[in-house]
Amino acid sequence: MRFLPSRSWGRLALIAAGLVGAGILVFSLGTRSYSAAAVAAPRVKTAAPAAATPSTTAASAAEAMPRMAMPDMPGMAMPASSAPHAGPAWATPAYHSHAPRGPLPATLPPSQFTDPRVQAIYAMAAKIEKVLYQQPCYCRCDRELGHTSLLSCYIGTHASICQVCLMEAAFAYHETQRGRTPAQIRREIMQGAWRKINLEQVIARYAH
Repeated sequence: MRFLPSRSWGRLALIAAGLVGAGILVFSLGTRSYSAAAVAAPRVKTAAPAAATPSTTAASAAEAMPRMAMPDMPGMAMPASSAPHAGPAWATPAYHSHAPRGPLPATLPPSQFTDPRVQAIYAMAAKIEKVLYQQPCYCRCDRELGHTSLLSCYIGTHASICQVCLMEAAFAYHETQRGRTPAQIRREIMQGAWRKINLEQVIARYAH
């Protein structure tokens, strides 16, 4: 086996040392380049999803729901206070089932009004106060005004602006002239017979 001279061994050692140094340098440069690239690269921030509040959630749900249009319903108005009501769906308005046991308050004088029809009916009412005392009034003034009978409408001005009051009093006067009792007239009023009265004909017949 031949051995290399000492000078050759020295040269090999220098070559080996040079190769090792070059490898370390290359690794070091590569590491620095990677670090620099990582530092220089922009960081992209991912925004966190916003928490949905109850108001926004409800609003979004309301917008997503289909809108339903309410249909028009003609003729569904509330009944006016002067509108007549009869039949099983309505209780009988207030009245007295017996003749008065004492004096009654006077009805208003017809001269207080300017409408000839109102004057004529108020004049009739003054002649049959006891009869009106025992009659219900289907304008429902017992609920809204606290009236206790049809007579209550004529001791004030309410009857002057209520067609129902005028027609019922004219009917009661007409039936009284025919000999009907207050109880019989009340039964007819409850059955709605007063609606068939012709106000002008009654006034023309009995007004003096």
